[in-house]
Amino acid sequence: TRRLPADTSYWICAYANRQHTLQSEIHADPKKCSFFKALETAEFHVLVILDDQATPFTRIWCAFEETMCLDRPAAPLDFAVNTANSVELLTQGLTAEEEQLEQTHPTAGVFAKSAR
Repeated sequence: TRRLPADTSYWICAYANRQHTLQSEIHADPKKCSFFKALETAEFHVLVILDDQATPFTRIWCAFEETMCLDRPAAPLDFAVNTANSVELLTQGLTAEEEQLEQTHPTAGVFAKSAR
């Protein structure tokens, strides 16, 4: 949907810190922790993958990461969920194709987004 190049890197939250030494990764200021540093490196581009329980919405670190992305309007915060038959994607804003469609045919980009 975002037409990212094949060599696009993905940040995986679990790899943003040393799992066996988590205590040393946690600071009083969350912006000094490895999670935030990894978010900065990824320029706050995040894809949240939801499970059946929507677990990321129950974890404080996930909420922190999502909030940091929302504080930066240019950073896409997208959500994906695997249903029984397909994967559904909710994007922040319009994709480049939808934006182009919106420019040439007002409301067509928004309609295209709602259709996907």
